[in-house]
Amino acid sequence: MKIVLLGWLCLLVSAAGAEDAPAKRWEIIAVGDIMLGRGVAKKIEQQGSSYPFSHLRLVTDSCQVLCGNLESVISSEEFKSISPYRFKADPVVASNILKQNGFGFLSVANNHAYDCGPAGLEASLAILDSLQIPFSGILAPAAGPDSALDPAVSNIFCRPAYLQIGAIRVGFLAFCQPYLLYPNNERTIIAPADSATVFSSIQAAKDSCQVIIASFHWGYEYHQQPSRTQKYLGRLAVRAGAGIVLGHHPHVLQGIEFYRGGLIAYSLGNFLFDQKDSLANQSAVLHVIMKGSSLDSVWLQPLEISNKRPAGMDRGRLGPFKRLMDGLNANLGTKAQLADRRLYLYP
Repeated sequence: MKIVLLGWLCLLVSAAGAEDAPAKRWEIIAVGDIMLGRGVAKKIEQQGSSYPFSHLRLVTDSCQVLCGNLESVISSEEFKSISPYRFKADPVVASNILKQNGFGFLSVANNHAYDCGPAGLEASLAILDSLQIPFSGILAPAAGPDSALDPAVSNIFCRPAYLQIGAIRVGFLAFCQPYLLYPNNERTIIAPADSATVFSSIQAAKDSCQVIIASFHWGYEYHQQPSRTQKYLGRLAVRAGAGIVLGHHPHVLQGIEFYRGGLIAYSLGNFLFDQKDSLANQSAVLHVIMKGSSLDSVWLQPLEISNKRPAGMDRGRLGPFKRLMDGLNANLGTKAQLADRRLYLYP
């Protein structure tokens, strides 16, 4: 079964007067919070680094890009945060897991970025660089990423990451609502999810790629409906030029909205986590099929987190999952149809 979505705004990349080549299909795969510390780390110690993804394989070919939010620092530094909720992952173990499972983009813009202080964040970014995994969520001045960054200067932007998928260049930007970073680090270099930074960052990046994915750490934990701020920022990102908006932080699923030719997933919930609450253990993988630079179809792969790893949802729970998503999408105008263990979404 295939639901084709029509009427989407696409960017024309062929030269004027030239004959257009047929657009090829490719896929954006998105997951929610990836936490490789605490209980997940203990399970990996017992079962090995292949354990977290032993029931699930997401990336199968070179025409797919896997996006997620890295919710734990990768560092051997000691914790600096005084919060009881703080996460860090072993550098060797985390490196193996992230590289072996094909992550194309990772967001580092979240409230756990400074759990091990600035040195921990720096170590984490260095590891992602060594793995050649593109990431975003760090500020850069208007002069460019190689210039010295002063967080007190206002003309700063989120530094984008780019990835080439066939003929399409994809840009990735990540932001975190400022209230989630205070008071851990008042002079943070994490890109804030304020309207000025979001709009200017997307505008600055959009001429360098054909598709922009914007990732947001936002909203309120365990709230199943997006806040007014989430809706405002998500829609602003689309108006600025983002085609796909991915949300996380609430730890539960929220609705998905088709807006002005863009797609906003307000919260994809947890993906790899150790929480016990039943709602926090209901999850989904978002699959966005693109045709060239325009959206072709969208579907969710329902998941359950059990024993601290994601797995496909039992067939008997698919009906309740659809009813859950129908309720979450009711005020967003999104419809759904269940087929072959997939929940297809359309406006």
